Amino acid sequence: TCWVPYTDPGIGLARAVRESVEAFLQVHSSCPRVIFMQNHGLLVTGKNPEEILSTTQMTVKAVRTLRATMDFGGPRYLPPQETARIDTRPDEAFRKKVSGWEA
Repeated sequence: TCWVPYTDPGIGLARAVRESVEAFLQVHSSCPRVIFMQNHGLLVTGKNPEEILSTTQMTVKAVRTLRATMDFGGPRYLPPQETARIDTRPDEAFRKKVSGWEA
């Protein structure tokens, strides 16, 4: 996910998106699938309309879940070793494949 700080609409915003995407590319060596533009909205990329819709739905679900956690003191993230363990499970590989999130 790529974050673009608030910039006035127009050329300035386009440049800010480019800079944020370039910074993301430097770190991740791939283009972001989701770009949040502060006070402007969301950009989602994908190979086809179905992938874009799926990514949009997953992003909206994640944002709603994160917002709901704020009522209980904010998110409590799993430790890195737990996320690594989950990431290697066969069912997680299958979920990534069918959702289009496979690397």
